Amino acid sequence: MRASYRLVIGVAAGLLLTTPVFAQSTPGAAPGGHDAKVAALPTYVPPMRGSPNARVSGASRGGPLLDAPHLEVLAPDHAGETLQEQPTFFWSTSRAIDGKVELAISAVATERVLYKTTIAGPRAAGIYAFSLNGTPARLDVGSEYRWSVTTLVEGADASHTVTVSGLVKRVPRSQVKLTSFPSDPNAAAIAYAKSGIWYDAVEALSLGLQQTPADAQLHRSRAALSRQVGLPDVADFDRVGS
Repeated sequence: MRASYRLVIGVAAGLLLTTPVFAQSTPGAAPGGHDAKVAALPTYVPPMRGSPNARVSGASRGGPLLDAPHLEVLAPDHAGETLQEQPTFFWSTSRAIDGKVELAISAVATERVLYKTTIAGPRAAGIYAFSLNGTPARLDVGSEYRWSVTTLVEGADASHTVTVSGLVKRVPRSQVKLTSFPSDPNAAAIAYAKSGIWYDAVEALSLGLQQTPADAQLHRSRAALSRQVGLPDVADFDRVGS
């Protein structure tokens, strides 16, 4: 399942952890890899469990910052699920980020940090990836983890660090009725979303867009998922492409 997408994620730059990968915030108008017929959009069916308000959006320890970028994690307001031991997460910024960005993931139960790294801030607004592939971080089935994106605004002290985060839970494949998922990114996203597997649905679409950045259908589908979990600003990044 994941192997069909994984090769796309590190094009030219290697692993996404050393440099952010821009996932086409201002795509061209060409429809890309799908024909003109509009395919179905994914509908996310949340799992019937978990705590609400798990997503932290644009929080600043030092209060509101007028010049701070607006950050979001592409995550639901509960613990989103994945089938993967080393999933890829996606986050967005409303503008370029001066300075560094810290990416981290830790276990909720023990607060143990599984992985933390610092990368250069992105040079443009858009959607970026944080992949655990190639790192020592591995998710245990049944456990919840918090992943976060933190940036220090240029010229501000540490009290003005902006942090956004989301929760992820790895679930066993036996929980999902389907034994395999389609190779087509949009069809795979539809199947994942219907099964409540949020992160794998977003990853399928995002990696498909790295391969065909102007694919209007994939933009529409990712925007639909973002709107369904209350992220209209993130959906706007895909609106131009659709």
